[in-house]
Amino acid sequence: MNDPWVYIVLAGAVIIVIARLLPKPSGPSSEIVKEMEGAIEQFAADLEQDNEKLLQTISRMKDEHNGQVEQLSRRMAELEKQNEILGRQMERLKQEAVSSQSVTAGLQSTVEARASETLEAASGVKEAPAAEDSGIMNIKARYAELFSLYEQGKSIEAIARKLGMNKGEVNLIVQLGKQEENSHERVRA
Repeated sequence: MNDPWVYIVLAGAVIIVIARLLPKPSGPSSEIVKEMEGAIEQFAADLEQDNEKLLQTISRMKDEHNGQVEQLSRRMAELEKQNEILGRQMERLKQEAVSSQSVTAGLQSTVEARASETLEAASGVKEAPAAEDSGIMNIKARYAELFSLYEQGKSIEAIARKLGMNKGEVNLIVQLGKQEENSHERVRA
């Protein structure tokens, strides 16, 4: 048994015996591996589809967000323009109010002058009837449309709206006209 070939043959026989004693891979275990591989492949495919859907959803949401931001920016620009227009209108209205106050102040000084004339007439100083008539005609001639509407029975508010005047201004002119008529009647009597 000193021959090396004998050892080799014996080792081969032992390997064959051991190989026969070891369990052989059966059909069902290889099917399980194939099923596992199939399940893993299916999972990977499903995961890839889900990722694609998620990317599409995120892209759509981003587009919607950009659209909303653009719409809000346009709306903000429109509101800024409206604000600017309203600011100019406010300035114009302030200027009109100031000019209206100056007109009212002028009318008030006219009323005061007429009142002093009326007081003078009442105290016995008689003016010429022609001057008195020209005063009445002056106020009525200057505001002919106003007195026409008033004589038609229109309200102070309606006259003010129609003529674009303040109610106080219309009322003041009507009262001034009445005062002049009364002073004229007193002078005649």
